[in-house]
Amino acid sequence: MRTMPLALLGLVTQTLPTGTAAQAPTATKVESQVVATGEPGMRFIVSPRGAHLAVITQKGSRHVVLVDGVPGPPFDEIVPLDGTASEVGFSPDGKRYAYAFRSGAEHVVIVDGKEQLRVPYANGPSARTFVGPVLVRAGQSVFSPDGKHVAYLLHSMGPGPNGARFEEAHVVYDGTVGPPSHGSPELVYSPDGSRHAYIFGARAHTALNPGFDDKELLVVDGKIAPYTAGALQFTADGSHLFSQRTQSVAGRNSVTELLVDGRPTMRVLGIQIHMAPVGNGFVGVVQQQQAPGGAISNFLVVGATRIAGSDCPGDYAERVVFSADGKHFAATCQNQSTSKYTVLVDGKKGLEYQAITDLTWAPDGSRVMYKAYQDKYFVVTGDTESDAYGSVDSLQFGGGGKRTGYLARKTNGGPFAVVIDGKPMPRSDNVGLSDFGFSPDGSRWAYHAGRGFGDERTLSIDGVDQLAYSVHPFGRSHGGAAYRFSPDSKHIVSAGMPKANPGEANAGLFIDGRYFRLGTPTTVGGTFVYNPTFTADGRHLVFLVEVGDGTQRQSLLVDGKAVAQMESNASLAVNPGAWDMGADGVLTFLAQDAGTIKRFRVTLGSDTSVETMLALTKKP
Repeated sequence: MRTMPLALLGLVTQTLPTGTAAQAPTATKVESQVVATGEPGMRFIVSPRGAHLAVITQKGSRHVVLVDGVPGPPFDEIVPLDGTASEVGFSPDGKRYAYAFRSGAEHVVIVDGKEQLRVPYANGPSARTFVGPVLVRAGQSVFSPDGKHVAYLLHSMGPGPNGARFEEAHVVYDGTVGPPSHGSPELVYSPDGSRHAYIFGARAHTALNPGFDDKELLVVDGKIAPYTAGALQFTADGSHLFSQRTQSVAGRNSVTELLVDGRPTMRVLGIQIHMAPVGNGFVGVVQQQQAPGGAISNFLVVGATRIAGSDCPGDYAERVVFSADGKHFAATCQNQSTSKYTVLVDGKKGLEYQAITDLTWAPDGSRVMYKAYQDKYFVVTGDTESDAYGSVDSLQFGGGGKRTGYLARKTNGGPFAVVIDGKPMPRSDNVGLSDFGFSPDGSRWAYHAGRGFGDERTLSIDGVDQLAYSVHPFGRSHGGAAYRFSPDSKHIVSAGMPKANPGEANAGLFIDGRYFRLGTPTTVGGTFVYNPTFTADGRHLVFLVEVGDGTQRQSLLVDGKAVAQMESNASLAVNPGAWDMGADGVLTFLAQDAGTIKRFRVTLGSDTSVETMLALTKKP
């Protein structure tokens, strides 16, 4: 990999106290690699993470795929392989890639730059062979959730009895071709991606099914299972596979049989399984009918044990919500006769309401919080019901679950209040509030006062309105909160302009309420801030800036100091996968420069910090 260091602009250095023995401060290091040259007709695919770039481009009379600038073999036509509609599929972490192409009369699959499969290609009335995406529950990516495995389909047309020909599909898993299926199998992974299962249709009079009728068979981890069933679900740790099948029972039409690793464990009218986020726990919503033709109600089970008091004379209308550690659960029951809702938490029912929304657990699993409506709005936290409000918004846990906060107003049209830990702090004005949020440790909070963006919107920090400036969105995105807390909760940044200088549209960045100018007093096109990102230790702040001065240039700023420049490309700047701050504090991002696309790697130095930037600010 050839890298090209960019010229670094001047940086402000910190002075160590006299007598302190330390290494000399290091400067920020910026390296870049050309990954696309920008010819007309190029198609780009950005990885979901890691700022990797795949490019499909012309090379002579053929095409090639370049990944981070490294070309693959030439081909005639790209073949869709990834079910996400991307012509090149990346693993979730962006480190691996796969794609397929047609070269002459062959289909070829490339995984991580190496050929994995090559098959003759045919697309006629009597012969058909080609590769394509496999149906995958939850995403349809060619890669497993952990990125270690690759799966796709090999379609073929084969002979059958009496001269018939059948369209068949084979799951190809890590290059191994599975058995033929008369339908397109749907692949199910365990959450960690280490296990997989799918059902395929085995035709009659074949080696796998010598009987007279077609039947479905189950493949688990590459082997045909001795049983068959549907509704496949792995536990969170992948230790067990749940499935269901319909069984006939004397005196009844049919029942649903729940199997765990092929062993029948329960027979019920119907059941929905909700897996805990960790371990192998689950909660089942079981359907029951008191009498033939009667109303259907539900109750909950954990394992084979019915939860006392969980009977719901209707339906558990929303999904079962687990705490992060999987030890607790909550579910919303809708009473069919009264149309009222109640939340059941670990088997204990709460009060009934006309509506219940925003059900969530505290990160530490200590309690739930939700918004309830009964002629007025209430916020229920644990067993505590709040005062009645005309409206409620932005329910948040802070400090891992030790704190709660939300925005509310007593009457519609009346003044808002910020409610922290159940205590309202009403405002004296009548402005609208939105985007409430806690800092990572829960010690601080912020929200927007006013609607929309521009002169009328103000940032409030820890209950104090920053009246000297108005808030503008980061970049060109007009959604979401226009502020960021540092991971250590010590700093907060936002973009905007001082109200004393209304001509400076989007003129600067505000850090801890202090103004850092990014444009000039004569800037008329606005200044846009993209991707303000703190390092994990909160020591550095990195962001892109585009000044609307007609130059169509962007600058990379580290702690307020420009260290590199590139051409403006808003689509790359706002693409989540094109900007990646690693846990080690190394930033990788994609940007346009000199008519090319480059992959930049930025190793932050020790000669600047957020404090360096604060020294260059002033009060707005």
